[in-house]
Amino acid sequence: MKTTQKQPGEATEAEPKPAGKVQQKATARAREARIIREACERLGIIPAQDCRLFGCARQTLSSWMQGKTSAPREALVILLEKSNEAAQTRREVVKAELEAMRERITAGLEAAEKIRTVRNGG
Repeated sequence: MKTTQKQPGEATEAEPKPAGKVQQKATARAREARIIREACERLGIIPAQDCRLFGCARQTLSSWMQGKTSAPREALVILLEKSNEAAQTRREVVKAELEAMRERITAGLEAAEKIRTVRNGG
């Protein structure tokens, strides 16, 4: 069986060649596009209507979401701020719902205690 020597800097079948800058940029754009799509979906942002949120044209926002062009950091910051606002609002809603549930449980326990007292003749 013939073996070949690996030359310095040469990639073997088991170890792929490092991606070039063009590939790295394409991967970064794809990651940004996924982040923007998911954030818009989560926040209920409709790109055709809400491109003014980012101060850009619909086509520009569409290009960001498809990974054709890189989104500026400002757009990602806007999405982060909107996500934080939505999370804070949701926390407040959940907190209010929990408080309402606690009140209902307390009222139910008090009613059960009154029934128990009446049944026991007290």
